[in-house]
Amino acid sequence: MALLVELSLLLVVISAGRLDASGNNAVYCDPTFAVELKESLTLQCTISGDHGYIYWLRGTDTSAVPFIWLEDKIGGEGYGDYDMTDDGALVINSASLQHEGVYTTVVYISGVKYEATTEVQVTIAPDPPCPILNTLCNTKCQSKCSVEVFGDGEIICSIDGSRPKTAVGWNITDTSGISLTVHEAEFRYNTDSDTWVTSLELDYVLDASAGGATITCVAPERDNWESSGTTVTLYYDIGLGREETYEDREKGSGEEMVCTN
Repeated sequence: MALLVELSLLLVVISAGRLDASGNNAVYCDPTFAVELKESLTLQCTISGDHGYIYWLRGTDTSAVPFIWLEDKIGGEGYGDYDMTDDGALVINSASLQHEGVYTTVVYISGVKYEATTEVQVTIAPDPPCPILNTLCNTKCQSKCSVEVFGDGEIICSIDGSRPKTAVGWNITDTSGISLTVHEAEFRYNTDSDTWVTSLELDYVLDASAGGATITCVAPERDNWESSGTTVTLYYDIGLGREETYEDREKGSGEEMVCTN
């Protein structure tokens, strides 16, 4: 009797497994799929061999009722929010936050049940769609600016309204005659928009002589973002006046944009 029970359990495990007879993934989905809010997304998984019925359900409990399936034709209660392609891929027609989470596809190949899971993440680009140096340049995705500074002050890089939470960092070069102090990043969750606000502060102190630094606030590359980095050149030159310094930098670069305080 014990042997029969063990064999029955073994058959259940094999029939619900993800490997085929050759030891390959019979059904494979990428671990995660990301989609921008209100955009469409196709969860395309790889199926080896000729498949029969295909089912999609939320979560990992394969005993739950699927919300959409492909048998002789597409069926289920998922129409409107979801659709399926002829080869069994799940389509989210217009992504909202309620579509985030884990999905499982159940596929029958030669009468054997296989399954694979994946996670959907809904992203939201910040507004503006880039890091901004709001205490100096106050720009809308301006890639570069030059600012003449005196004494001491602060730079705050911020990302306003991103999903998921976005970390930022500083890339500092060409330092001369300036002391810099980096603070820890702060994250605040906006419950109205279900997004994150990131802010990162850097304090600077200029020496009495000429000095400065080129400082870039860098964020990870993301789709639907205009820029993943914003650069400010801080400078102080006791040999030049403010107006003459701006003109000289504009002519010398051809790319840098002037930011006035």
